[in-house]
Amino acid sequence: MMRRSRFAASVAAATLCLGLVAACGGDDKDTQVVKFGTAGIQGTAVLAAHLTTLGQGYYDEVENEFGVEIQFTDIDPSAAIQMLDSGSVDVLSTAMDTYALARVKGFDFQTLVEGWEKPNIALVALKKYEKDRGDDLAAFKDASWGYPAPGSSPEAVSNLAATRAGLDWESVEKIAYGQLTAGVAALEGGRIDIIAIDVGNAGKMVANGTGYVVYNSNVGTEIVGGGPSAKASWIKENPKVAQALVDAYLKGMNDLQKVVDDPEKVLALFPKNYQDLMRSGFAESWVIARPAQRTDGRFDESQVKETIDYLTTYGSVDKKDAALLEGIWDNSLVDTSTVRVEVS
Repeated sequence: MMRRSRFAASVAAATLCLGLVAACGGDDKDTQVVKFGTAGIQGTAVLAAHLTTLGQGYYDEVENEFGVEIQFTDIDPSAAIQMLDSGSVDVLSTAMDTYALARVKGFDFQTLVEGWEKPNIALVALKKYEKDRGDDLAAFKDASWGYPAPGSSPEAVSNLAATRAGLDWESVEKIAYGQLTAGVAALEGGRIDIIAIDVGNAGKMVANGTGYVVYNSNVGTEIVGGGPSAKASWIKENPKVAQALVDAYLKGMNDLQKVVDDPEKVLALFPKNYQDLMRSGFAESWVIARPAQRTDGRFDESQVKETIDYLTTYGSVDKKDAALLEGIWDNSLVDTSTVRVEVS
């Protein structure tokens, strides 16, 4: 198959083929389509393994071997699981808290590989506070804390960090800022003192001098991260393609591990268009994201236990639903892969 542009296809284009891996017509010469969605995190340091797999041509190898076309699209996190369930995307890459809430609601899916560990959320305060407050979260007792929405992963991380610092999370002033741009504007305008934000944008705020990292959720936590998933029925219907996608992802992870301590070399693994998009602030983002890149693709049992505790204590999962979460993180396709990741 001829190599082609890898920028994300629109959801509208992706849904022209309605089957899970559907032929786009009745002719057996038509190319099958695998719709690969990334939920709100495309083009950030969190997806380093995925972007390496993309940039180094390992997804192209899957296309060439099986005669499929992989269409990539960035999708709204709030609709991610519904899109997977409906077949609007066949493979979905998103964070562990999204998967947890989806399982509680009864959605059926299987994780394919752990693409990253940890929550990948940072708490960033205005630069003016750094000298007097530093990384002492207790000093933000009377501050206003911002996160996108109640029940979100940034709120859970904020709750965890504040509680560990000896603060009463229920007593601190909280502001749900909604869209990222509104949150950054509120921080810069002094309406929010400390903001919970993804590592990519946290790095940009550090790079432009707006803020500094008070707390990195990738340090001091042993929590699973996220990665690609698919419906069990899709995997059953397309076992060789599913396995090949996992193999490709693990190859990308291996390439990443070889240069993981050098952000410039990490960025060079990505597609050229993403290098241009992400260059500003990437080195600062990678300092925050690096501790989350120690996975070999498998979900560790001890991390799963701590993750369930985290989600039911600080997240939006009720403790009575804890048992529903135990089967989410699946290692079967990593275990059957011939590719092994050497973690640095």
